[in-house]
Amino acid sequence: MDVVLKNELKRLSYQDPEKALKETAFLRAFTSATPLSPKRREWRHHSFENPRESEQAAWFAYGLKAIGMKPGLQFAHFRKKDRDFDAALRWGDAGSQVFATVQIKEVVPSELRPSATLQEEVAKFDGYTGTDDLIGAILVNRDLVLSPEVLKVPALRIRELWIYGFSGQKELQLFMLGDLLRKPQEYTVAIPSLRWKMEDLPWRGGKGVAH
Repeated sequence: MDVVLKNELKRLSYQDPEKALKETAFLRAFTSATPLSPKRREWRHHSFENPRESEQAAWFAYGLKAIGMKPGLQFAHFRKKDRDFDAALRWGDAGSQVFATVQIKEVVPSELRPSATLQEEVAKFDGYTGTDDLIGAILVNRDLVLSPEVLKVPALRIRELWIYGFSGQKELQLFMLGDLLRKPQEYTVAIPSLRWKMEDLPWRGGKGVAH
């Protein structure tokens, strides 16, 4: 990682991914109760692009932290559109912190694009060159039978490649599959409680502690 990029990442505001998810959950609930038109209340509306990207990156960071891959992991959403990443991660001790960037791709819901495939999203990372600090993460946002053995992963020039999403019929779980550039393993992670106490709402200066 070059010095300029590392210094830029150091200046970002990092937080625990679970805390970020609680904030986004509150925003979702608040938005659904506002007197906006139904279309403008949809999470896919362009006005929610930044919080939606932040939420997707936070779920990925939460999964990585939960499976113990990167101790002390925190994440920061990168709002600028002039770089090839959506978020940044940092982990490790204060004196030896590691930084990495994250690019999120998505297999969008079938009602938005029925022809979208996981293989198509994997192939998009083939265009990234010399980015050994970049972690690729593909969010599967639809019902999909995942068959890692038939997935074709080219010799990508990035740090890591992961697939993640939600699974389970009786109990929803976060699933993680990676690192696909090495020896991938499947993980399942329990979903945290994302409810807020009334006294901890953001405008009241609280910390967002869940029940």
